[in-house]
Amino acid sequence: MKTYKFQSSDKTVDLNVITDGMEAYSNLFINDIQGTLSEAEKVGIDLKIQGTTEVELMQKAINAGVSLTVYNDDGEEGEILNLASAIIKSPEDGSSDVAVAGDIEWYEVFGADSYDVYLWKSLENKPSTPTSEDQTEVVYSYTGLDNDAEYSIQIVAKSSELTSESDVFTFTTASA
Repeated sequence: MKTYKFQSSDKTVDLNVITDGMEAYSNLFINDIQGTLSEAEKVGIDLKIQGTTEVELMQKAINAGVSLTVYNDDGEEGEILNLASAIIKSPEDGSSDVAVAGDIEWYEVFGADSYDVYLWKSLENKPSTPTSEDQTEVVYSYTGLDNDAEYSIQIVAKSSELTSESDVFTFTTASA
C-alpha cells in the first residue's frame, strides 16, 4: 500500500492507495473514498484516477500547485519514495516592509527528518552552504538583515536519502 500525502499552503490530505502492482496502474483504489475525495477536492486535486499512472497522479498534484510525498508501506519498514517540497508560510512571496529581524516559517513535510534554510540577498547568487543546516523545527529566526533590501529564501527538506527544494520566495525589508 502507498500513502500519497498532498500538501497545499493550508491543508494536508492523506490518501491511502492500494495499487494493482503494475507499472502503469489500471486502477488506484482509494480507501475511504467519500471523505478522501471531498478533502482532496478542497486542495484542488481532481481524483478521478482510474486508469491513471503514478506519474500522472504526481503531475496532477504539480499542476494543482500541491506538494506530494509518496510513502510505500508494503514492507515491515515504510519507505519514502518521493519527498514533497516545503511550502513557505511567511514571509509571503513578494511581500514588502518585512522586519530586518523575524521568522521564516514553512509547513512540515511528511517524511522529512530535517531542513536546510537558505537566505541571501536577491542580487547575489544563492550561497553554496545553507544559512541554517539540519533544522528539525519548521521556523528559522533571522536577525541583522539590511533595511530596504530584497532577500530570497529557499527551504530544502531532507530525509535519509532524499531532498527536495521549495520554490524561491523573495521579500523586501522595511526602510530604516
